[in-house]
Amino acid sequence: MKGDGPAYGSFLSTVARLVRGYLMKSRSRAVPVETVEDLVQDVLVAIHRKKHLYDPAQPALPWIFAIARYRLIDHARALSARPPATTLEEIPEHALAGDAVLDRGLEVEELLEGLTDNQRRAVVLAKMEGRPLAEVGARLGLSLSAVKVTIHRALGALRRKAKKDDDEYR
Repeated sequence: MKGDGPAYGSFLSTVARLVRGYLMKSRSRAVPVETVEDLVQDVLVAIHRKKHLYDPAQPALPWIFAIARYRLIDHARALSARPPATTLEEIPEHALAGDAVLDRGLEVEELLEGLTDNQRRAVVLAKMEGRPLAEVGARLGLSLSAVKVTIHRALGALRRKAKKDDDEYR
């Protein structure tokens, strides 16, 4: 805290060792071992950035381990908050192509009929007509995020229907 570089370097080396051990013991299956070193570096950066908030009259270890704990929690939350990405490209081209008939004999209209009106219009505008999502939102009176959610749900419904139809076809 008083600007002694070698003492600060020694402090950070000791903290890194302690935090690495703590994170290895505290991590869940959601946090791979390879990620621990990244988290150690995050903790060291956080300590460096927030060192002015540390009260020297208080013990350092509870403060350090609290930072480590919150970094671990934040990392686990970030992993669980990222659902697998679903994009329009995940739908096979033949499933949404013009008047094409699927191998199983389903026409595009049949495939899309299980969707709500907004879902159907969003998929048609975005995928078949290739319109930007902002334009799709403007046409449907939806925000950009609502368009993304609508298309995401429509893709899920199409995937489930295609799988069901595929199972019945076999």
